[in-house]
Amino acid sequence: MEDGSIDILDPMLKRLVTLTTPDLRFSEHIVRQVTQDGGNGRNADSDNFLDGVGWEGGDEWLRAQFKYYLMCLMRTSLEEEGSRFREPFGPAYLTAWQNTHHWKLWNGYVNAEERDTPGIYALSPGHPFDGNISMSDMKLRIST
Repeated sequence: MEDGSIDILDPMLKRLVTLTTPDLRFSEHIVRQVTQDGGNGRNADSDNFLDGVGWEGGDEWLRAQFKYYLMCLMRTSLEEEGSRFREPFGPAYLTAWQNTHHWKLWNGYVNAEERDTPGIYALSPGHPFDGNISMSDMKLRIST
């Protein structure tokens, strides 16, 4: 913990949790927004009274980013294996997650016959930070 790193010794687990390029983009976006201008997307000299009231980079914004990421992950997990939408999240990770008790309970709830609302299916499948690889992606990959 002293150097801020985690060593994963199990090669299978390491393969499952290795971040994809879109995941690295997501984490870079979060770090950039939280750290710019002294945090909360505002000037470092601004009034602390306004902290956490929804500014870009603030607490609510951060929660919304992770909620949207997780909702996209959950929606994409409902796609068939081999779907191009699964690739940005890591198909091996999605498959491993689908084999858990947690995912099976959630899937049963989402697809229950008595549910007549679109719910999770109203979201488009895919990673929120998917896109073509750029030079900045290569820099992110090298820095990890």
